[in-house]
Amino acid sequence: MAMPDETTFVVVAGLTSPGICKFLSPPVRRYSFDEKKTRGRSGSWFKPTGEKATEVSIAFELYDEFDLDAWTVFAAVLDDSPKDQALDITHPTLADRKLTSVVVEEVGAPVAAFAGGPHVATVKLRKFTPKPPPVRVGRAKGSNDDKKKPRVEDELDKALRKKAEAFHSNLRLPRS
Repeated sequence: MAMPDETTFVVVAGLTSPGICKFLSPPVRRYSFDEKKTRGRSGSWFKPTGEKATEVSIAFELYDEFDLDAWTVFAAVLDDSPKDQALDITHPTLADRKLTSVVVEEVGAPVAAFAGGPHVATVKLRKFTPKPPPVRVGRAKGSNDDKKKPRVEDELDKALRKKAEAFHSNLRLPRS
């Protein structure tokens, strides 16, 4: 039997998958756009709004008792992974699509396709794209710290203040 090459298994969280992996749905990078209609004219234009989450489904063919035992450990790692944190994943096809970290959506149990055939277990993964928290602009309610701080007056401010005072002193107000 030939040695397995790097395309027959997946490494998730440092653990090599048992059996032979096959992609049920190949990884496809998808992008989202916001369609903007033009006023008074026909047609529209598109504004890119980012990348959509990539979904990947992988089937694992488990051929013997060793594969089934290894699947128990592998599936436990996938099941117990935190759903808000990513797992590192390595496979040439996924690397080509820049898919290096995933969250687990579904883990199926191994099912025999036919008598004497391999057991097949499926896993559905989604690309993990963390987003930083939104930046809050402005200040908190009731914050008036900037009013309490004395303002530093530089030479330009002094010159402008003196010119303004001279201008206002030369104004003659009409008498009533």
